[in-house]
Amino acid sequence: MFRVVSISPTDPAAAWSIFVATSLRVGSPTPVDTKLALGDWLNDFMNLTKAQGSRVDFIALHYYATEFDDVDAAVANFKVHIQRVRDVYRLSIWVAEFATVSYHADPSQWDLPDEATQGRFLTAACQMLNHLPYVEKYAWFAVPQNETQPATNLFDSQGNITPLGNLCKAM
Repeated sequence: MFRVVSISPTDPAAAWSIFVATSLRVGSPTPVDTKLALGDWLNDFMNLTKAQGSRVDFIALHYYATEFDDVDAAVANFKVHIQRVRDVYRLSIWVAEFATVSYHADPSQWDLPDEATQGRFLTAACQMLNHLPYVEKYAWFAVPQNETQPATNLFDSQGNITPLGNLCKAM
């Protein structure tokens, strides 16, 4: 199950040299939310790694759209967020997960729109992401279905592709 962990950016920044020493490309940690200002987790982490002469090769993001009734606004806000992050850090972007979900620490409290809205958001967001040259990779956030909420899964419990999965595959 999901668990929310709060950690200071100091510890990961102190250990960052281990990742950089691999000679592989390294992406930033992926906090749930970033405000791009002093006191913001990602901003503090990036300043700490820069101060120690280390590198981050790309920014990893999570994005959860909550404008369930207006898919166009949800995609526009997603794009603005990505562009703001790009403008601040001038690095390529990997969207590690995105979906239409009102996120809470307790997954049983998450709000999700209906499958049709999810499909419209997935399609429009993928089209938008495919046209941003600095977005290298992206992945949909699959929320398992339970008794009180629909799913955003791309595959069902038997491993069959879902209608949402087919939309994703077509992107």
